[in-house]
Amino acid sequence: KTVTSLECMAVSSKSLHVAFSDSNGYYTGDFKANYKEPIYKYLSNTEINLNDYIINPKYDYELIYDYVKNNKISENPHGVKPIYIKKIGVEK
Repeated sequence: KTVTSLECMAVSSKSLHVAFSDSNGYYTGDFKANYKEPIYKYLSNTEINLNDYIINPKYDYELIYDYVKNNKISENPHGVKPIYIKKIGVEK
């Protein structure tokens, strides 16, 4: 069962708009009801409106466990494809 770190943050904070920061900006996740249809983006420090997001929420592992158990189907771990939100420096 796969789940993204931003999805875990959204479930933990009970928010549909979450973000976590690095030194240059924020990885953001915007979800519809029940954490469906996520839109993942990387926004620079000048692009983000911090009032729109819960920033760096803590994980609530019990909420995450219940969410995954009730909403995710099992997958072969060898077939999981990573989601890259931001290109690495050499690709820019």
